[in-house]
Parts: sequence; C-alpha cells; structure tokens
Amino acid sequence: MKPFIVLLISGTLAAATAAAQVPADSAKVYFRLGHRQYDPSFENNSSGMNPFVNEVKRHNAASNIERITVRSYTSPDGTNAANERLSRNRCRTISEYLLNETGIDPSLIHTEAEGIAWDELTHMVEADTSVPYREEVLELLRTTPVWVFDDDNRVVGGRKKSLMELRGGVPYRWLYTNIFPALRNAVAVSLFVKQPEATAEPAPEKNEKTESLGNPENLESLEKPEQLENLS
Repeated sequence: MKPFIVLLISGTLAAATAAAQVPADSAKVYFRLGHRQYDPSFENNSSGMNPFVNEVKRHNAASNIERITVRSYTSPDGTNAANERLSRNRCRTISEYLLNETGIDPSLIHTEAEGIAWDELTHMVEADTSVPYREEVLELLRTTPVWVFDDDNRVVGGRKKSLMELRGGVPYRWLYTNIFPALRNAVAVSLFVKQPEATAEPAPEKNEKTESLGNPENLESLEKPEQLENLS
C-alpha cells in the first residue's frame, strides 16, 4: 500500500499545481492605435471587463486571489523602444483601473509588458491559412533571432527586418493589414485563485468492471475530494 499512497500524493500535488496555473477568469482589453487610455466603449471593452472585475471582487472578498496578471504586447510595426514604452503604459493603466474598481492588494497584480508579441503573432499565422507564403513566414518567425549581430557585436539585422524583406514585402504588408491591428491594441488580464471552485461530477455508472474491483462504496470513498485533500 505504501507505494500506492506515495503515488497518489504525488499525483494529487501535481494536479493541484497544474490547476493553479489555469486562470479562473480572463479578459482582453483593446486600445485605440497608439493610445494608453482605457476606453470602456471601444471595441465593447466593458462587456469583457465588467464580468472580470466582478469575479475579482467576489474572490477578493473570500481572500482567494493568488495573483492577477496583466500582459501587454504590441505588433512589430513601430520602433522597439516605442512599443516597449506603450506596453508598460498600458499595463500600468489596466493595473490602476483594477485597483480602483476592486480595492485589491496591489501586490497581487503582476504586470508583463512584453513589447512585440512574436509568440502571439506566430500562433495567429499558424491559425490563418490565408497568410501569403505562410510556411515561409512561420519558418522565419520560428528560426530567425530577434536581433542578428556581426563579429563586432553590431546589429545588422533581425526577425523584423527579415520579415519585411521576405518575398518583396508581400507577407509583411498582408500581416500589417490583417493581423497587426489585433496585436498592437490588446492587453490580456487573467485571474488566478488559490482554491479553484469544485464542480460536481456525476457518480460513476455501475458496470461489470466496477463490480469486479470490489465493493462500489469503497471506490466512491477513494474518489471523494476531501479524501484527496487529507493526503495533500
């Protein structure tokens, strides 16, 4: 029995750790091009943020918030310095909005100003089969460094420059029109809680397999959440 108990404890802890990484709620905020101000009416922002704020308030009242992450990113167009500054400002704007609306402890908010959203761009290209020269674009995004240096450590190229030059700029111009707007305007907020709310699961159906394992009441006692909690 001892190996079984150790395995069960390890599995329970691993499951709890994995569950803690899944947000209990999330929302996306959109900004006007080049702006850092939060506008509830723009792109119907309030329809996503109002329920999110209510969830934050509810979990905060129960002291159940682990953290809130505020992630801001931008598209490749524009200078890197401007993109990074805009990302930081937008993170600060949404963080201040959440503090004012919910009254939570500021230490619970974690900001991640990511600048250019290369990973997000890659995912969007992967999901859109209409991107011109899509496979070449994906290869470039996956393998080209953000910066390329010469032997004297001077920047001589990089991912953005290579993307702009690929196939005479045809893919870049298409991305600029069809994908970049979604990247340059968004901030994502996620709520992580300490104790995910339990969801009721239907009792297992009685069948030949469960009967062959012994008394069904013993099986049910092993599956009760409180039994697992006592082992963790």
